[in-house]
Amino acid sequence: MRATSGPGRLQADAWRAGLVALVLAASTTWAALLWWAPIALAGVTARGSGGLVPLASYAAGRTVCHQRPERSFTVAGIRQPVCARCAGLYLGAPLGVACAIAVARRKDRRRAAQIPPRVARRVVAWAAAPMLATIAIEWSRAAQPGNGLRFVLAVPLGAAVGWVTAAATLRQIDEGLE
Repeated sequence: MRATSGPGRLQADAWRAGLVALVLAASTTWAALLWWAPIALAGVTARGSGGLVPLASYAAGRTVCHQRPERSFTVAGIRQPVCARCAGLYLGAPLGVACAIAVARRKDRRRAAQIPPRVARRVVAWAAAPMLATIAIEWSRAAQPGNGLRFVLAVPLGAAVGWVTAAATLRQIDEGLE
């Protein structure tokens, strides 16, 4: 049985808030690293000395992205660790987490905690629709959207997933409302 009030509930809420703050810090750091790594790597290349953090970002990017050069932005003349679409997803995620935190800090917490799961699913589906449309267009060979469009249309999905993840952790998504 879940504690609905008292010290146990306050401790659980504090733990959840700390976890979401950690997710916000990690997702913001990763999003910033995607733009910083090529700049740092360009400096490393010019100096000829090591660059462990930028190189690690490329290794991490390889595990989650195809890293096709023609689908990636270049910064300081060097390709980013992930493609433009992934960069949009990763930029959107901390924005969504920050929105969930802002809602949680509102004074009207009861209203903020009344989000039915079906609404959360719809938000993610609607946010995914533009990005999925570009993928369908690419696969049909009707057109090849540019990297800017891939990036911009991925941000809403990243934000929606970040928001849903943080909102679920903060118990803003109420399973009883399904």
